[in-house]
Amino acid sequence: MNILTIDTATSATALSLSADGQLTGESFLRTEKPHSEKVLPLTEQLLAVCGLQPADLGLIAVARGPGSFTGIRIGIATAQGMAQVLGIPALGLCSLDIVSWAGWGRPEDIVVLLDARKNEWYMARYRWRESADWAGAAVWRRETLEPPQAVATRDLGERLAARPGPVLLAGEGAERAGRDLAGGPAAGARALPGALALTRGACAAREAAYLLGAAGLPAPPGAPGGEPPLWQVEPYYIRLPEAEVRRRAAETKA
Repeated sequence: MNILTIDTATSATALSLSADGQLTGESFLRTEKPHSEKVLPLTEQLLAVCGLQPADLGLIAVARGPGSFTGIRIGIATAQGMAQVLGIPALGLCSLDIVSWAGWGRPEDIVVLLDARKNEWYMARYRWRESADWAGAAVWRRETLEPPQAVATRDLGERLAARPGPVLLAGEGAERAGRDLAGGPAAGARALPGALALTRGACAAREAAYLLGAAGLPAPPGAPGGEPPLWQVEPYYIRLPEAEVRRRAAETKA
């Protein structure tokens, strides 16, 4: 089955195509152009160079957040529109879970950081552990030590130092946070450098395969049992969008 992944939750537009758990191709663009101008042309190009048509897709997986409110909406709208037209299911992926694959197989705690603005980070803390499957073969499983949340910049060092052991920072905020932490309680934290820390289509492809392997492929739309259309992926904001904050504040004053 061919799977397209779309990740526009950060400043990067990251796409991938995979089949049966194997990466077919990926696309990555980090420019000043908005996601709305990049995601469809990049999707068309990626399909073309991989020799595929939209009708060859069996599932679309999309980053649903946390991250940029505008980016999340663009990614989900694109995935929902394509899934509905093609009559295939869509799968929502947590943007922090996606980036955790940058530290796959590493012994450190993987702390993923995305800029939440307002002097906050979107943060989650993971650890990859090696175990054995039912046949005794070695497999790696992800443990979520701290679930996705918003953390104040001033509190990050103490939060990271609260658990013993080495820390590897990943995500769009990794390098900046690493510099900010120097000299503090979490001064030992190390950041993945440059593009190695950023979200990538290959990581989203692995996350989709990981979820499908653990939970099984969702039933297609129209399957018996009255399931809702699976292209209705819900955004995962953690924090309310600014427009919603202002609306609620106005209602309170009224």
